[in-house]
Amino acid sequence: MEVFSWEPILCHDNVDVGWSRLSDMDVNEGKLLGCSYNQSCVGIWVVDLSCIEPYAIASPRLNGHSGQSLHQMAGTIALEMLKQDNLDKGMVYPPFPNIRKIFAHIVANVAAKAYELRLVSRYPHPKDFMKYAESFMYNFIYHPYR
Repeated sequence: MEVFSWEPILCHDNVDVGWSRLSDMDVNEGKLLGCSYNQSCVGIWVVDLSCIEPYAIASPRLNGHSGQSLHQMAGTIALEMLKQDNLDKGMVYPPFPNIRKIFAHIVANVAAKAYELRLVSRYPHPKDFMKYAESFMYNFIYHPYR
């Protein structure tokens, strides 16, 4: 079984129900209702669509906001961090050695805006968004054990 959304078509979940055939599927009151069968066995299931990421409570669509503005904001921040001498060299992205700092800066600004628009579900918000963003970054510095 695969769970799709229609606009755009995205696969949200995939469960192998190899023993049965999907008989019917319907969406009602934010729930995906389905029925599958095999010979004399019938399975009826309900999926709460609010638990699937694109339709979660924190989703911009349900809160009446456009998620596109956050994508535009991230692109604008990345462009602002691109220096003129990089543009003169033909670069369209900031230099790779600065990428961790740039990503942390983008995440911190987008997170601050998401809290401002009340698009998040984790409260209270962090005191320092930059440190919060950096805390989730992979640390590739290995310490010797000997």
